[in-house]
Amino acid sequence: MPLVDIAIPNYQYGRYLRECVSSIQAQEIKDVRVLIIDNASGDNSVEIARQLAAEDRRIEVVVHKENMGCLASWNEALDWATSDFFLLLCADDYLAPEVLQSAVRHMEIHPKATLALGEVRHFQDGEPFQTAANSKFPHWETIPSQDFLQSSCGAPLKYACSAGHALVRTTALKQAGHIRQDIFDVGDIHMMLRMASLGDVATTRSTFGYRRDHDANDGIAFRDNFALSLVRAHAAFENFFAHEGRLLPNRERLSKLEKRSIGARAWWAAVSHLLRGQPEASSELFRLAFDLSPRTAVLPPIDYLLQMERPFARATEVITEALGRARALASQRPWS
Repeated sequence: MPLVDIAIPNYQYGRYLRECVSSIQAQEIKDVRVLIIDNASGDNSVEIARQLAAEDRRIEVVVHKENMGCLASWNEALDWATSDFFLLLCADDYLAPEVLQSAVRHMEIHPKATLALGEVRHFQDGEPFQTAANSKFPHWETIPSQDFLQSSCGAPLKYACSAGHALVRTTALKQAGHIRQDIFDVGDIHMMLRMASLGDVATTRSTFGYRRDHDANDGIAFRDNFALSLVRAHAAFENFFAHEGRLLPNRERLSKLEKRSIGARAWWAAVSHLLRGQPEASSELFRLAFDLSPRTAVLPPIDYLLQMERPFARATEVITEALGRARALASQRPWS
């Protein structure tokens, strides 16, 4: 039986598909099985997928005659997985070099780990791009399940990008089950929480994968609208605590922590947008902050600022940018 199963859901990404598969073929672990699931693409995706399968016996192709949507493809991939480990990789993304060997090695040493996460780097479509090789033995940290959930609730966006590129233990994946329709648009974060509730989590600061930013990528909407990103993350946590996480012994405390954290993050983002001359976005973020953490309407969440990475440097950057904008506006005013 192969060691790792990798599923690649695809729709209209024929132009990216070969590069995606190449990032798998370049891994040091060769004992893999790949399933390309095409969702009735109208471009050359099926042709490319079948060429790849003809060139590499480890690759299988499933072609849907009708577009059944991403959710159906994801759940089909979960049913297909039988190897020790499983990875879902979008057809327009890449794996970082050597990451599979490193992650598998660590999870084999730590059998209680159900999930392995690393850094995900974004790059713009069409720009020159080159992956950087990781150390063959990057540092991994295994975080106990409850500690990981606590950390995630305290900083709900910390692992949001990493959730879409994760190696999971297939037995735990089967236990977690299908992704439901009601959490489709937050399925990656929700699955991360479900897997973390079933076992420990391995994390590394090394690069795990690369995510391509382009107009057809739904994730662009979340990156361009920070309030939407926060709402999306909160929806994943809220749904998890209402269903799979409802029996956790510290569920109420974790849920309250997540709401306070999202509210505080929204509050500081609102201040940042206001200083940058974006009052509408600022107003939307303030409303979100007050809704999730009402006390921020009275008391600024100073404690959350101190938890942020490089808080003072980031504050200085925002203030400097705001002052520069103010000077530029002042220089444009006619002298009376």
